[in-house]
Amino acid sequence: MTMSAVAQRAGLSRQVLHTHYASLGELASEVLVRRMVEGTGHDVPSDVRSAVPALVEAVRSEGLAPFLQFIRDDRAVFIALRTIAHRQSAAVLAQVFAGRFLDSDPTPEQREAALFAAGGMTTVVERWLVDEDAPCAARQAENLERYARAVLTVVTDQR
Repeated sequence: MTMSAVAQRAGLSRQVLHTHYASLGELASEVLVRRMVEGTGHDVPSDVRSAVPALVEAVRSEGLAPFLQFIRDDRAVFIALRTIAHRQSAAVLAQVFAGRFLDSDPTPEQREAALFAAGGMTTVVERWLVDEDAPCAARQAENLERYARAVLTVVTDQR
């Protein structure tokens, strides 16, 4: 996939597309975030920079299971977009996962521990998406919650 192909399919010139997106990765990242917000049942903000906090808040309030179920159901699209926008999508998933476990005023150690756990959770979810025999979304959410809480407990206990 190229920016030229996307522009042609959308009926735009490549130059017009580039005025909105610097790269194919940036475009794929925005599409990915928008689809994830839509999957939570929330309205997608017009500004994608507002979409990531909206996604974090939706997962914080509703839990991981509905979010995981959505990306599992939409996994072909998610995997394709993730392949194009690897770094951006990993950063979004890390924010979502870290946001699920951080209090409103975390310590620096808690923030680092949550980001550490989120990086591992992102890898686990990526493997889970391609595993045909993977546990259901609710079970996977329970596993991820347990892993993250264990990391945060170790950091909190060492203070």
